[in-house]
Amino acid sequence: MIASSGRIACQKENSVFECIDNTLLCLKDERFSLALQTPESLDKIHIRIDTFTPQDRRVLQSIDELDTSREGLMFLSQNHGVLSVVLPHMVHVDPKPMTYLTLACKKA
Repeated sequence: MIASSGRIACQKENSVFECIDNTLLCLKDERFSLALQTPESLDKIHIRIDTFTPQDRRVLQSIDELDTSREGLMFLSQNHGVLSVVLPHMVHVDPKPMTYLTLACKKA
């Protein structure tokens, strides 16, 4: 998967269609080159589904607690009904926790 997005509540009839819909949103994502945003490029897109168990999650008291070498970041705003996920090694950005938080907020 070259992009990720999420929703608080499903908008499609089942999980499979929800995953496909969220994956196809990358075709409209300004972060990706125009070369990937064409129907001819669809065969280059691969779908990967990551699941997180309650044991894999924790609430951070400070963003500095995030270890970006092995942890990702899930940003959830119930007030705005948005969710974003930044997985470790998903993007090649400055690996500081604040950079991950800034990216997660932008994605949301």
